[in-house]
Amino acid sequence: MIPVPDRFLAEEIAKKARESLSTYCINTCKAQCCRKGKLLLQNEKELETIAETKKEKAFKEKILEKTPFGNYTYNLEKQSCPHLKKDWTCAIHKEERRPQICSDYPLFLVKNKFILANSCPGVRENLLTEYSKELKEKAHFKEL
Repeated sequence: MIPVPDRFLAEEIAKKARESLSTYCINTCKAQCCRKGKLLLQNEKELETIAETKKEKAFKEKILEKTPFGNYTYNLEKQSCPHLKKDWTCAIHKEERRPQICSDYPLFLVKNKFILANSCPGVRENLLTEYSKELKEKAHFKEL
């Protein structure tokens, strides 16, 4: 009999995995995910959270762009996240308005599969290996 993927357990494992990186993110990586690449914003609410009062300027300077799918990208190469503080922590980390991608990074659960973001130095240094194994063995999720 094939084991059924356990979404609740997978969410718990993913949460522990993300939390395990917090010190590493601040002290070693210096929040690269908030300074490099692109941030995918799912909707207007997330757009407002990130762009706030500078939305028009950000669109004009191509920091913000609307995708063909109706969501938005924020180019972190041109400007780091406006909520990134000088000590490499996030000003809105504990707020509900924080974009979903920020909450999920660098481990994303998609149906009964998981994705590790290779853009994360912690992932590249195998800091989430034990959690990947746990997702496979206990929650019966598969890595994409």
